[in-house]
Amino acid sequence: MAEKLTDSEGREDLVYIKTEDGSYRGWRVDLLIDKLSSKMEEKILLCSSCKGMLRDACLYEGDLRCGVCIPEGVAWQPVIMNREIVSDKMISCPLKKRGCEWSDTVSTVIHHLEECEFFPVLCPLGCVCLEGERKGKVLKLEKRRIAEHQRASCPLRELECEFCMNKVKACEMNPHLEVCEHFPVPCPNRCVIEGGEGTRQVKRRDVAVHLSDECPLQKVECPYWVYGCREEIERKEMDLHEREFVHIHFRLSMTDMKLKLIKSSQEQVIANTKIENLEKQITEKDSELKSIKEVLYSHTSLSTGQLEWKIEGVKQKIENKEYTYSDPFYVGLYKCQGIFNGIG
Repeated sequence: MAEKLTDSEGREDLVYIKTEDGSYRGWRVDLLIDKLSSKMEEKILLCSSCKGMLRDACLYEGDLRCGVCIPEGVAWQPVIMNREIVSDKMISCPLKKRGCEWSDTVSTVIHHLEECEFFPVLCPLGCVCLEGERKGKVLKLEKRRIAEHQRASCPLRELECEFCMNKVKACEMNPHLEVCEHFPVPCPNRCVIEGGEGTRQVKRRDVAVHLSDECPLQKVECPYWVYGCREEIERKEMDLHEREFVHIHFRLSMTDMKLKLIKSSQEQVIANTKIENLEKQITEKDSELKSIKEVLYSHTSLSTGQLEWKIEGVKQKIENKEYTYSDPFYVGLYKCQGIFNGIG
């Protein structure tokens, strides 16, 4: 696609047309300092379609045309006989309307345009137009204005936040300030600086600490809250509150102390009862263990150390097929019991 140069308002200057292969065609005749002198010169040097001055002429259907005026996709033949004539013509800068006062031969104009301070270039940072025909496309500015644009007005330039010192894009600065932890915000209680005027300003990140530890207008619980005083008073009035209610606070603290002593006594009684119960359980277990030991020793042969179980009335138990259980005994950590099933 050919790129057409436009003025600051988006209108085509039609000074030249730059094609995809980098060649320039269709120079405006009114830029010539030495006007065309004859009809023959016009026929040789001008495009039969757009009437622009030819730099690289193309033969199409018997006429000379610039490459831009030949329909896309149609084959054409290049004609270079007029290149030397055109190259020697004196011409003003195609950006003369923008203020450039340069003039020289057509052969040097391409080199001049590469350096011309009036030539429009894209913003190096890639910011886009917000209105006009190029809305949404990368902004174009005259080369001479780029430095100032990047310094003062490009929305994508980096700025340093004066509060947190972080780098932020200019277009994102306002949203950043709304969340910046170092940005000063007024105290929610609108307290003022001691000895000064106006609302105190604190860093956004320090608001919670300011309210909990510093703000004189923040309501806080009375230090005797744990004793029963349920007053919430502005921090600056707390000293006065404590002086005026000292007798009530003393009474509350004494009452609390008595309750704690009573509770402590009750807990001691409960603890003593638990100890007595444990001691009783230990005594019962000791007695049970002693009884088991006595049974164990009575059934143990002193010579072999083996447990002997003496069953009385064995004959009758066999006849009745009667089950008989021995006294409990321990093998290691396990409690056991013998069984006689009456069969023998």
